[in-house]
Amino acid sequence: MSYTCGICQKRHPDLPTDVAFGRPDPVLDLSPAQRKRRAKESDDLCAIDGQLHFLRGVLMLPSASEPSEYFGWGVWAHVSGEAFHRYIALWSADGTSEPPYSGTLASRIPGYPPTLGLPCRVQLRSGSERPALTVLAPEHPLFHEQAEGITQARWHALLQVALPSLFT
Repeated sequence: MSYTCGICQKRHPDLPTDVAFGRPDPVLDLSPAQRKRRAKESDDLCAIDGQLHFLRGVLMLPSASEPSEYFGWGVWAHVSGEAFHRYIALWSADGTSEPPYSGTLASRIPGYPPTLGLPCRVQLRSGSERPALTVLAPEHPLFHEQAEGITQARWHALLQVALPSLFT
């Protein structure tokens, strides 16, 4: 199934393999005036008042039928100031040998019970890859989908919720 990308406006032959969130929800929840005054933000890092620190990572859901393929949620994690600054220090380096950071999801992911504040592990990867996020709450469907994978039907259902314009 082909689709037209809402970002580049080009037609692509396959469905998207990921959905990205531009900013963490706590930044988006600020009024425009508060955001301008209180938030420092980029496509990979955000901070509010120099006290709340966020980094963007990828929460990968493997395909149940093809484990080498995955659907990725490009979401944000709230991390400690120490983890945030360590990530910046290692920006272009290979961080795969770094111990994982503790965090909580800072994105509301459609198609799931509440995700904001879910505990997660943040594992740095190579300098060219965003960190890998792993949900640590065994009662949440994301935990199971990360561990067991998702079917093609579920992949499509997630896209229908997150990117409904692809299916109209």
